[in-house]
Amino acid sequence: MAQLKEDGRITRGWLGVAVRPTPPERVPAGAGAKGALVVAVEPEGPAAKAGVKPGDILVAIQGRPIDDSNRLPRLVASLKPGTTAELKVIRDGQVKTLTVTVDKMPDPERLVARHR
Repeated sequence: MAQLKEDGRITRGWLGVAVRPTPPERVPAGAGAKGALVVAVEPEGPAAKAGVKPGDILVAIQGRPIDDSNRLPRLVASLKPGTTAELKVIRDGQVKTLTVTVDKMPDPERLVARHR
């Protein structure tokens, strides 16, 4: 609501990843969350710039656990573009912390045009 009052529109945060549910056997014991398995990374998106790679499992952003792949878009959308966020990632069985700067979600037409 505050964003709508302040800017006259709502701007959602964006990482530039496509995710799916993480197969249970891929989640290491003690991960703290099931996570979201990254299947694609937008080449010029915030996640790519932060070092996220396909095959990574995203388990937390800003200290908030990613319990399933459906939760990630809501968590990211709630972050204001320009926010620097801590992203916990499992890669090759190791927990890594990456720093990502959340961007503004592009218009859907621009995203489709990039992939043509």
